[in-house]
Amino acid sequence: MNNQNAEQILEKTGVYSAISKGTSMWPMLGDGTDRIIVAKCDTEPELYDVALFRRESGILVLHRIVKIHTDHYLFCGDNQNFFEKVKKEQVLGILKGYYKGKKYTDCKKSRSYRLYVRLWTKTLPRRKELLVFMWTLVGIKNKIKRIFRKK
Repeated sequence: MNNQNAEQILEKTGVYSAISKGTSMWPMLGDGTDRIIVAKCDTEPELYDVALFRRESGILVLHRIVKIHTDHYLFCGDNQNFFEKVKKEQVLGILKGYYKGKKYTDCKKSRSYRLYVRLWTKTLPRRKELLVFMWTLVGIKNKIKRIFRKK
């Protein structure tokens, strides 16, 4: 995500689009593979919304809100098991949807997305163990692919 233009684009047009970077929101978003559509915050974000915020270091981050307090939010990436405290004024926008290839998922209307959110957020207490298991499966899958490519 272009750190310098995102805020300006959101302010000017109300919508910001970029290619996802990093693995913190895996399995929902892949590293460099999915296009995100973020809309400027017109209302207070809701619990489990995915929001774009600027860390105090200046870096833009797209993570899920897992707890709402009066003056801040707690965020957690879907591929993480720790929380980040973010002041409400640091939040720039809310993820409205994303493209995986040509398939668009609307974060408010998609039944499969809402099911994913419901199930995935329930894993928070055991997220670390689940992620270790899932990354192990990904590693096994990649090894199998390499074996069959050699033949």
